Amino acid sequence: MYGFLTVWLLVSVHSLVRGEDETTTATTNATIEPSQLYLEDCINESKANRIAVNKLKSGDRRNANDALKKWALCYLGKQGVMSSAGVLSQDVVLRDIPSTDKDKVEQIIDKCLYKKAHDPVETAWHYITCFHKRGSKYAKKANRL
Repeated sequence: MYGFLTVWLLVSVHSLVRGEDETTTATTNATIEPSQLYLEDCINESKANRIAVNKLKSGDRRNANDALKKWALCYLGKQGVMSSAGVLSQDVVLRDIPSTDKDKVEQIIDKCLYKKAHDPVETAWHYITCFHKRGSKYAKKANRL
């Protein structure tokens, strides 16, 4: 009984010192966008450099390394855009694209996907770099990246 009470007291004091309470923690977790959680999860999984990820998200794809490419596949996967096997979910890509632009985006998708099976990491990287070159106007809506 005293052990539990001591642990609870220590955790409570630690939370108060950090300025947290139950409502603050719940509110903070509830206000984080899923895409931000995915970004963090994938940085942790891939061991990608955060600066390189931020550059990638802003359109700079020059510093590609294996970790960044793995991050891209992970992030596309968590967004539902591409499976871990490198298979694109075209319906997810087209979901937020205006109907007047869907044909154009479908053409970009067709040009940016490999015609034969490749490593999923390379498939994801090729897809996002190609899509950004050919349709940067749609890249954020289509790929959430």
